[in-house]
Amino acid sequence: MGAISANDFIFRIDTTTPGTPDTEIEEASDFDIQGGEVTQQDFSTLKGKRKKSRPGQLSQGTFVLNVRTDMLDAGQNAVREAVATRATKTMEVEAPTGETWTFSGYFTNEPGANGSIDNSVNSTFNLLIDGDVAFDDGTP
Repeated sequence: MGAISANDFIFRIDTTTPGTPDTEIEEASDFDIQGGEVTQQDFSTLKGKRKKSRPGQLSQGTFVLNVRTDMLDAGQNAVREAVATRATKTMEVEAPTGETWTFSGYFTNEPGANGSIDNSVNSTFNLLIDGDVAFDDGTP
């Protein structure tokens, strides 16, 4: 398989059944999924000539979704409600080629809005991923 086009991605959030992403977030313009980073455990000693470290656990990843603000969109409103109630939500990102990324977490910002001349009003949703990201390559 070659490169995946960013066009036609689908973003879902769980609203009806907890843990099952079932409501599409409309008007997405771009997104970013960043995996966690390995932390470092320090094993240095005062007698040592150099610092010693070992790999620790992976930190949380992040998911950023930029949308064209639509106050009537059920998916965007589910994100706004999750921010207000500090709820953990499950998200699914589906590529047009069938691959999916599924993860849970909580939103870390109250989405504002920004805009400019000859442009739409946009909002940014930031989610801190709590746990692993499940990847499905879409193979039946």
